[in-house]
Amino acid sequence: MLLRLLAGASLGASLFLCEALIATTADATWSALLTTPLIVWVAGLVAGTGGSILCARGRADRAPLRILLLLLAGILLVQINHRFLPDALEPSSLLATVVLIAFFLLVERLSRRTAVERFFGSLFARSARTPLLLLGGSLVVAAGLTFMAPRPVVYPAVWHATETPLPVPENSSTSGRRSLLMLGIDGGRWEVIDPLLEAGQMPNLAALIDRGRRGVLASTVRSASPVVWTTIMTGQPPEVHGITDWDVAISTNRRVLPLWSILGEFGQTTYAVNVPGSFPADHFNGGMLAGFPMPQGSRSNRGWLVTTAASIDPHGPMAVPIAPLGAQPRSISLVDLPSPFALEKTTPYLLLRRINESIALELARRFSGRAYANLDISLRQADGRMRLQGSAAGRPLFDLAEGEWGPWLSLEVDGLPCILRPYAARVNAEETSLFFTAIFREDGPGASFPPGLARALQSEQHPYVAEGTGWQIFYESRVLAALEEHQEQIARDRTLASLQLMRRTPWDAFIHIFTLTDRAQHPFWKYREPELYRTIPERYPEYANPQDYKDFAPSPEEIAQFGGAIDRAYKAVDRWLGEVVANATDSTLIVVVSDHGGQGGPHELSPTAGIHHQDGIYLIAGPTVLPRTPESPVFDPKLEQVDIVPLILAHLGLPGAQDLPGKLPPDLLPHRADGSLRPLPEPLPTFETESAHGGATGEIDDAIRDQLRSLGYVK
Repeated sequence: MLLRLLAGASLGASLFLCEALIATTADATWSALLTTPLIVWVAGLVAGTGGSILCARGRADRAPLRILLLLLAGILLVQINHRFLPDALEPSSLLATVVLIAFFLLVERLSRRTAVERFFGSLFARSARTPLLLLGGSLVVAAGLTFMAPRPVVYPAVWHATETPLPVPENSSTSGRRSLLMLGIDGGRWEVIDPLLEAGQMPNLAALIDRGRRGVLASTVRSASPVVWTTIMTGQPPEVHGITDWDVAISTNRRVLPLWSILGEFGQTTYAVNVPGSFPADHFNGGMLAGFPMPQGSRSNRGWLVTTAASIDPHGPMAVPIAPLGAQPRSISLVDLPSPFALEKTTPYLLLRRINESIALELARRFSGRAYANLDISLRQADGRMRLQGSAAGRPLFDLAEGEWGPWLSLEVDGLPCILRPYAARVNAEETSLFFTAIFREDGPGASFPPGLARALQSEQHPYVAEGTGWQIFYESRVLAALEEHQEQIARDRTLASLQLMRRTPWDAFIHIFTLTDRAQHPFWKYREPELYRTIPERYPEYANPQDYKDFAPSPEEIAQFGGAIDRAYKAVDRWLGEVVANATDSTLIVVVSDHGGQGGPHELSPTAGIHHQDGIYLIAGPTVLPRTPESPVFDPKLEQVDIVPLILAHLGLPGAQDLPGKLPPDLLPHRADGSLRPLPEPLPTFETESAHGGATGEIDDAIRDQLRSLGYVK
């Protein structure tokens, strides 16, 4: 009986590997055939384990058949959970389990005598050696399939910016009207900003406040950035503009015109940089560098940690354990999931993910054998430096000391130029740890408009990266310093691209969103308020697992080092804000907004991460803004997100639209220099036309979802 069970299980394993192999070699076909994995697994179970149990004596009875049908119900449940239900333990999922089991029990009642029973009896009852032959043959097939998996290798080189002409839209001349500079501070909140203002550490924002008006922009704690930014940029609520959740957070699902397109209708040239929810980039009178979520070169948006350490946190970067390094170079491989990667859709992968995501990912990466990078590294014991050298030519690329970043490396992925960067986290006699960022596309399809705009704005050592490595890696303490520096580097390089664009092209309106503040608040808030996080398991037992807050509690050394990380992010944004505002003129309307605030608290998907706050910020300054007086309150009336577009249009002297629900508080209406109100143009019925709507609608793809998962926004 035991041998028969082993034989059946090995047959199932063979089909398991067949399914995985087909998925890795025929991605497009496999992705389209969503039911094929079910068929393969049903065949494997019926021909394998089910057959062994049913035919122990050459005949079948009802109990083994019931077991087989229950197994089939479980396999179907795995697929249903992945496609339709949020979690295997949700009440709705348990209800589905009961329904499926009841259905298959009913089928079992109706199928007591079948040809399947006779087939199994003839297959397994002939010889005692049959199970052994089946077992051996299955193992051979399994091993053969594993070694047959393709293993292409890509070798990186040191990245250098290429000189690319700046693509300028046809209608790029300015209209001569009042201009607009709109800046976003993602996650900005006055409760964080005001202490920095009082300490004189955000002088550029303080200067705008002195000559403008500010207040609270209402949001929600559970706000998704692309949803909120689309609301701000269209003046319409989510149910109208169409971006209602992460699953549809791409611009083709937007059903109304955004601000840059509205301004284009009035002949104004607009540039928009890093607006969440703007991928793929729109075509309009101006240019765009799209914001997240968007596919990048890497499916492993957590990056990699190559280390000799015995303990590696599964929540951190993808682990690449190696033996202690010596004088001889040791080859390592950074294996990444291709995109699209159909192996994710197979039942074996989904089943393993329910058990342990790290195991599932590692198995998928190992099985696919598709290496995006392959580096030889050696450690110079004499001076404690790590040397990276290319596998192909064997020539050294560069040396790294502990705490040092290497130059950007270039490589080609799926025919697109991509980059990644290494960081020496630990270099000492006890441990060597080398962190690699995720792989980023230089300028992929839909990333910019006109095409090639992002690459044209890159400068030596300063590439344009739309979104950095996911902040979820903050669970791995060895890369905390790298995470903070990496986030600031990406945000700085984005700002440099915007500054180039502002100085090299004529524009009527310019929009830039700083997302560094949000990216810092999520991973580093527990270091800012460690006492708060110690009490979360007691205060929020429905959200918090006490063990998580114990395992990931910050050490005193980490609190001292990273307790000021959020303030440092705000101060960096203030520096860049000053550089951008310096390109405005006296006739420029300057608007600063945030999509929500930040705070400490229980995060539903990422234990010990910071969360959103319902209060965002707004600030408006310019020639048409009524100056503050000593009697003016500190904060002007609270605004809703839908109020921003009508407010901007009014100050630019452009007509609004009757179907925009936003309101204009009297104190924020446009005024003349003598303090009198400017007359508002008669509003149009609507900005919408039949051709204004986006193209085909649909959910985000797996590559985009993987980026969101690395950022802690989806499971």
